[in-house]
Amino acid sequence: MVHKKISAILLLVTLSIITACSKDSADSSKEAVTVRQEQEQVSSQLDQADPTNTTSTGTEQAVSAEEKIAGLGFSDVSKLDLDGYYCENIAAINANEVIAEISSDGAEQTKLVRINLKTGEKAIFQDTNGDEKISYYSLGQDDSGVVEWRTITNSANQSIYHTYKLDSHQQAVRVDDTQESPDGKWLADPNNEEKDEGIWGAERSSGVRKQWTTGINDDDPLWLPDSSGFIFLHDTGDNLGDGAGPRYELAKYDLGKHKVTILPYASGFWGNIEWLVPGESVLAYNGFDDGVGMKIVNLDTDKEYQIVDTSDFDYLWSSLNSVEHQLLVSDQGSFTIYGSSGEPLSVVPWPTGFDMYTNKHLSDPPTQTDEPVRQYYYTGGEQGGRFGPSSMRYSPDGKQLAYLLGAMGESSDDKVEGTRIALANHDGSETRLLTNDYVRISNIHWTPDGQSILALFTLEEDRKQYYIGTINL
Repeated sequence: MVHKKISAILLLVTLSIITACSKDSADSSKEAVTVRQEQEQVSSQLDQADPTNTTSTGTEQAVSAEEKIAGLGFSDVSKLDLDGYYCENIAAINANEVIAEISSDGAEQTKLVRINLKTGEKAIFQDTNGDEKISYYSLGQDDSGVVEWRTITNSANQSIYHTYKLDSHQQAVRVDDTQESPDGKWLADPNNEEKDEGIWGAERSSGVRKQWTTGINDDDPLWLPDSSGFIFLHDTGDNLGDGAGPRYELAKYDLGKHKVTILPYASGFWGNIEWLVPGESVLAYNGFDDGVGMKIVNLDTDKEYQIVDTSDFDYLWSSLNSVEHQLLVSDQGSFTIYGSSGEPLSVVPWPTGFDMYTNKHLSDPPTQTDEPVRQYYYTGGEQGGRFGPSSMRYSPDGKQLAYLLGAMGESSDDKVEGTRIALANHDGSETRLLTNDYVRISNIHWTPDGQSILALFTLEEDRKQYYIGTINL
């Protein structure tokens, strides 16, 4: 279940590749080639459009890179030596070390390496094991610091996925979809290798397995805080068609009574679920096909609130604050915080006035046709690529929000080359910029102690050379 949560977050986080995060993933090698071809095409178009681009000699290139890096405003920058591999993502495991997912051209080989940012030392953390390969672009780290990734084993009949996470001893442990109860006594497994129907449980002390639910595709067990049972998606036996899968109902299983109770909410496509407030409200990522959807279900009031349901997701981003138990939705010029009952707790406008690109865009004049006029919030988005906030990351204590402000994705129409790192209060208010210029930042992460922010980035003149910038707060 956890890997699906990360997929759902990525779906909302990287909306331009929304279909890549579904359960029926496309071939990752083709995806890797496509992404890199697009990057190379964009770089080529930019070079052709800018005759002043001076990268003719190695000396000029090196000096230019050093000067630009020095001017970005990072507290420290580590240049990564990856032996020609591409760096897809990083996870911060402590203040000085990261795990990086690196892959060869075409993603034929993908591995995890552990890198010390102070010494530059690196070591393979996990590599291909027989037929089991690390799944491309699967390394993820949520705002609570949990690090997970997936592997894939291809056979003649099917592809088998496994999920691993980093335990408290920084060792790789295979968890798949197994969910441990808060008291540590039980494991709930919705997708066991025996392919048994329903959700099965295993007692930690004895290892004895028991069948708890009977729906063929019952899924997503969320343990109640007191370990008395769990909320889950109950398979009704109907199929929604069009690739949507089973028709689900929200249900509750009581361990003491060995009883399933169907809860009074609409059946249909529920997507993936997770706790907004444990034991009180559930957040469902129920967007399907070409749409993005989010629904909050309050278990105390038996009410459900569809807070997002749109196919216009060019500027949409969300992040769950697991400390404050609130949901942040960024879209159409504002940050909105939602509480456990689906109510907006605050609405904060996107920040403006940092530079010529973040100035507020003036309203477009009325059009003489029926064609809709695309509205831009920032001047950086006028007659160019998308420009706005993205990649929201909450600090470990939930009090601060780090995000990227600038180009969303990559386009030859971008007015700026990348993004700047912004820091705000948890609701998006009082934003300040931490970096001095725009640069191609792939992702950002807080260190577990909450004292620093790490950013994986490249420079426009050499997209195959990766750096990790550190901002000490």
